Amino acid sequence: MNAREMILNKIARTRGARGKTEKPVPLRPALAAQEGGAGLDQFVRLAKSLGCGFSFIERIEEAPRVVAALLSGQSLSHDIWLSDDETLAQLQWQEAGLALHADRSRDALDGVVAVTGAVAGLAETGAVVVASSMRHPFALGLLPDVHVVVLSADRVVAGMEDVWPLIRQAGGNRLPRAVSLVGGPSRTGDIEATLVMGAHGPRALHIVLVGEGQAPLS
Repeated sequence: MNAREMILNKIARTRGARGKTEKPVPLRPALAAQEGGAGLDQFVRLAKSLGCGFSFIERIEEAPRVVAALLSGQSLSHDIWLSDDETLAQLQWQEAGLALHADRSRDALDGVVAVTGAVAGLAETGAVVVASSMRHPFALGLLPDVHVVVLSADRVVAGMEDVWPLIRQAGGNRLPRAVSLVGGPSRTGDIEATLVMGAHGPRALHIVLVGEGQAPLS
């Protein structure tokens, strides 16, 4: 028994307990305890309150059609910058009338539409969790004017504690260089207390939520 254990045991005996002091169970706020359907509903509700738009589809193959309809409805160009996620790359984007672009330079990404996956959705806050990788350069979530996230419903987790195992899994059991919790479109009220959208990132964040049982997107 080392000195630390002796001190802890002495404290435990003083408090009338026997043996080692039990490790306390970490407390979770109620918002971080919602799982399953309740957690998914909470994620959608909180994300909408943060200004996110939503589309709901049953199959991942429907994503190109939904994105094309979204852009048409907002009178936006059908040019998109797609992350290199294998699941997204296999979809028929061009058949849906969308033009794919590969230039990831700062000037090329400024003010465009990016379509990416995400590591997870966080029911606790309504945020989308994005991790940097070779397949997902961080600039795709910062420089475009519109960010469309295709997210599998089974990647919506209850609380912050549940996110980190998914982040490690996405990085091959290694933490990525950067992780971002995207809580809606970029905004600021610093200038004359007037809300300005798109001040430090995309002015619009739209989540395409794919039904249960789909391949995870990261």
